[in-house]
Amino acid sequence: MKNKLLLIGAFPKGNKKNLYGGQLTACNILVNSKLKYLYDLSFLDSTLISIPPPNIFTRSKMALKRIFILIFKIAYLRPNIIIIFIAGYTSSIEKGVMILIAKLFKKKIMIFPRAGELITKYKTSYLFKIFIKFTFQYVNKFLCQGKSFQDFAISEFKLKKEDCPILPNWSATDTFLNIGLERNYSKKKEKISILFIGWLERYKGVYEIIEAASMLKENNKYFHIYLGGDGNYMKEAKLLIKEKNLEEYISILGWINKKEKIKLLKESDIFILPSWNEGLPNAMIEAMSSGLASIVSAVGVIPDYIINGKNGLLIKPKCPDELVESIVKLMNNRILLETIQKNSFKFAKNNFTIENALNILNKEINSL
Repeated sequence: MKNKLLLIGAFPKGNKKNLYGGQLTACNILVNSKLKYLYDLSFLDSTLISIPPPNIFTRSKMALKRIFILIFKIAYLRPNIIIIFIAGYTSSIEKGVMILIAKLFKKKIMIFPRAGELITKYKTSYLFKIFIKFTFQYVNKFLCQGKSFQDFAISEFKLKKEDCPILPNWSATDTFLNIGLERNYSKKKEKISILFIGWLERYKGVYEIIEAASMLKENNKYFHIYLGGDGNYMKEAKLLIKEKNLEEYISILGWINKKEKIKLLKESDIFILPSWNEGLPNAMIEAMSSGLASIVSAVGVIPDYIINGKNGLLIKPKCPDELVESIVKLMNNRILLETIQKNSFKFAKNNFTIENALNILNKEINSL
């Protein structure tokens, strides 16, 4: 008889459109993996109903509804283990309540926080810290995206290292690895294509990207930046691009579908993500899998995996000068560009596949 798992996260029913995000991608890959053959799976969807998110009243009402659904599923389905995916600040609060409920039913609990915002908020909000300390103490396994998260879990929640296993991102799918496998790394291109995929928000470094583009233009560099995504900074970004006369250098594409993403990854050379905070971003893993050279902020667990100058370039957040310096370095040194591209692909293939993740996850499930 198969063990019963209840997974709580981004598991929307049907083919819901206009929903995006790394959590959704990760959960979708997992639910379509071999995991469904190994265990009896049931799901509780905690995906936002719209983008941008609804107001706090609507979100609170939806969270309360999910709490009641959780109680029903635990009582009716009787899962052996509950695996809870946690995104940012508000997600942590809702999932903390779910942890308490699962504990009341004496269930084994595994949590998988995937956003760097959790640690940032934990360090800056006393009340949030108290709440998280109280709720997270009841988990059996704290799955960590990297060593930074593991160190945080051990130091703050007094967990043993074996209860905080590292489970890397698993978004290096065959779709992206095939792009990296087929890429002509030695091909010389006159114009460098630079790609950003993510939320168009200030904290994602979109302002810094526009500032960097302005500096590159002044230095007569031949490039084009593609911004794939949407968000609250979209309108301001468009105005800033127009104000700085960068229409020929930056294209804002909005959210892109899978076909468009594959095309952009094939045609791009460099991936940039100058975020102020991160966990381990799917977009970076997809870019590495596709053989792009990544320039990313040294935040979250990114430095646990990116070795500066070998499989990517690390920069300080909120620093457009360093972003420009890194882009120019790759533009002027095609051997370095090619080396980082190849190393990125190899590293993603060896570390960020669903097969690698399932091996670790199965081990941890069996240990409970």
